[in-house]
Amino acid sequence: MHGGYLRRKRPVRAGNRMRAGIALVLLAQCSPEREVLFSDSGPPSNVDAIGGVGGGGTGGVGGSSVGGPSVAGTGGNPCPESDPAQITCDHGFEVVIHLHGGCGVWECGPVNDCRSDLDCPSGAVCFAGVQCDDGCSSPECCSGNHCANPSCPPLANLTCLAVGCPAGDVCLANCDNARCSCTGASWNCTYDAGATTSCSSACALP
Repeated sequence: MHGGYLRRKRPVRAGNRMRAGIALVLLAQCSPEREVLFSDSGPPSNVDAIGGVGGGGTGGVGGSSVGGPSVAGTGGNPCPESDPAQITCDHGFEVVIHLHGGCGVWECGPVNDCRSDLDCPSGAVCFAGVQCDDGCSSPECCSGNHCANPSCPPLANLTCLAVGCPAGDVCLANCDNARCSCTGASWNCTYDAGATTSCSSACALP
C-alpha cells in the first residue's frame, strides 16, 4: 500500500523498454544536430548572423556547423535543414545566415559595404540593407548595407540586387549585378558593371 492505493507491479521487460525509450528521446533532444538558434539571450555566440561562410570579408561563421535542423522554430515548428556548402549564389551574392521564424537560415545575400559607421569614409554613415534578421533593421544584422552621406534616403526602394530581400525571399533580376551610390539626396544604380542604367528586379518566394 502507498497513499491508500495498491501499487501495481510492472513486468521487468516492460519497465526496461520504457526506460530505454525515454533514454532515446533524451539523447535525440540533446543531439548537437538539434541546435536551438533562438532563445531569450539571442543567437549562440558562434553564429555571426550576417557574415559570409568562412569568416572572410564582413565576418563569418568560422567553420561552425549551424544551419541544421532545429526544434526551436516559431511556435515549435521545426527549422528547415540547410547546408551552406550546397548553396550557389548568383548576382555576386555571398552565402549568409539570417534568423527567420526562430531559425538560422542560410541564404544568398548582397555583399556589405559596411557593418557600422566606422567602416565608412569620413562624413558618411552605414545604411542598412533590407535583407535582415527578423525584427532587426540595423546594419549589424542586415545584408546589402551601403555607405553614403547622412542626407541620403533609406535603401528600402533600391533594387534587390543591391539591398537584398526581406523575410527570406530571393532576388530575381534580368541582369547579373548592381552597384548603387548616393552623392546628394537620391540613390543611383548601374548594372552589369556599369554597362546599363536599368534592370528589372523583384523579390520572390524561394
